[in-house]
Amino acid sequence: NIFLKHFTASSNGDNSYFKLLYRLMVELWKTFGVQQKIEILESKIRTYFLRWIEIANQRKKEKYPEASKIFIIIDGIDKFCNHDSGREEPPDWLPMQYPNGVLVI
Repeated sequence: NIFLKHFTASSNGDNSYFKLLYRLMVELWKTFGVQQKIEILESKIRTYFLRWIEIANQRKKEKYPEASKIFIIIDGIDKFCNHDSGREEPPDWLPMQYPNGVLVI
């Protein structure tokens, strides 16, 4: 199994979901060699995040055939704040469905 982890309390005080998604995409790029451009616009990173997971899941089968699942672990999801308002950010930025073999906790 392959584990990608994010602990909000240890992220130097920047609790934006955008930075989390960007960091996870960098980890997917490093781990699975995803050859897509990493978008830095909020609307695009939200759109492409699931596509990157799908590509990584396919690459997992090629690069790590012994690995059965990709686990994405996000601790402190309730700590994400909107930078403009300072209010808690609802987790609507997370996709609702993932490919078989990918689990988000």
